[in-house]
Order: sequence, then C-alpha cells, then structure tokens
Amino acid sequence: MAKIEEKKNGEVPQETSGWVKIQTDRPVYTADRGKGAAVQGLVLGLLDMPPSKGKAWRAFVVRLTQPCPARKGKVAITANRGDEILVPATLQLLRHLGRAATHPRLMFEVRFKPTGQIETASGQMIEFSIEVNEQPIARGGAERLLAMQSGPPALTHGPSPMAGEADDIPF
Repeated sequence: MAKIEEKKNGEVPQETSGWVKIQTDRPVYTADRGKGAAVQGLVLGLLDMPPSKGKAWRAFVVRLTQPCPARKGKVAITANRGDEILVPATLQLLRHLGRAATHPRLMFEVRFKPTGQIETASGQMIEFSIEVNEQPIARGGAERLLAMQSGPPALTHGPSPMAGEADDIPF
C-alpha cells in the first residue's frame, strides 16, 4: 500500500507512489512550422479533437523521446523529451500508425519526418518518411487509459487473418 503524505498548508494529502500525472494541455506539432523537423516518440493514442474551422480532425498523442518544435496556441515552443504532443492524423499517418496508436498492450516508438507536400482533391497533404523501432514496450496503467479512450483508427488494414503474434504487429 502506498504511503500517504501528511496534510500541509490545507492541501489534500496525496499518495507518494503509484500516481502518474496525465498531461492534458498538450502542444501541437505542425509539420509546416516545424521546418522539416522529425517527431520521435511513443505513440500513446489517437484522439478525436474538437472541430477546427468547421472540420473534424483526429490527433495522435506522442510522448517524445527527442525534442521537437510544436506550438501552444499561437506561440512556437520546443517540446522536450518526455512531453506529450498532439500530431494531426494525416491520411498517410493513419494508414501506417493507426493500429499502433490503439494497441491495448503495446506501445511503439516511431520517428517520422515531413518530406514534402502533394496536391489532393481537398488541398495539399503533407507526406512523411516513417520509421518504427522494432522493440515494442508494454503499456503501463496511464498508457492503457489513453488507448481505451482512443477510437478505432478510421483507416486500417482490418483485422489480422493470422492469430497469435501477428496480432501484436499493428503495421
């Protein structure tokens, strides 16, 4: 059982172990403002976001293993190692990382970097080079919570036709 701290200055006592803060105010990575900077980190989840300019959108939650540029509101910042950021889920990222973001037991470290833009019927789309670390990490309690909040990816390759270990490879 966790040890409880003594009440100090009217504060509510808190347990000293077993608690993990969930970051709720996450900056947003923007590839165009990042000037080609890579994002490297653990894909924790895929969240539905409030509409922006009348459009629904989704974002990956990534816990950084390397710093990268991001923005908080209109302010450009450097998000540091260990910070969680939101990465808008483009069609390409959804196709390749959607299942990894919602895997119930494992987390995957990925690195992706914008490589250019292509014209689509609805405007321009940013393309990425995508790499994945082959050694997945077991999800802890807080990370499981994020995976449970994540809706299923809109674009996947469907369920694996193979049972067993193949289900642990979401790419």
